[in-house]
Amino acid sequence: MYRHAIIKNNIVTSIIKSTDEFAASLSGTVVKVENDATISTGHTYDGSTFTAPVETEPTLNSEEWGKHQKRWRNKELTYTDAIVPVTDLPDYDSWMTYRVELRDWPSTAAFPHDRPYPLHMSASVSSDKESWDVISDGVKL
Repeated sequence: MYRHAIIKNNIVTSIIKSTDEFAASLSGTVVKVENDATISTGHTYDGSTFTAPVETEPTLNSEEWGKHQKRWRNKELTYTDAIVPVTDLPDYDSWMTYRVELRDWPSTAAFPHDRPYPLHMSASVSSDKESWDVISDGVKL
């Protein structure tokens, strides 16, 4: 039993473990890959060499990015809804200013790229705003 790659349009669509006889009975291009576990579906095959697929991060167009940022903003507003009635909260005024900035953000020139940050966090997070973005929505900007 050997590993065989089934190739369609120069792309590995399946890897099967079979005898050479069975692999030869299949239609299309079937290539014996021995015990090379690095070859998998998605690899390209040029007739002699397998090449791993290049993984790229998905990108968002401007409209999708704006929608993503609005979802983030809405979550931030939801997360901070509970502090609105707690007027004796430390930095309460800063939190309320932050909420106003969040609500206004989509209508500013800074949207959708420069996210607002809580003022009381700006000093402590200013050098590490990227970490705040990851913590606050799980998506690296």
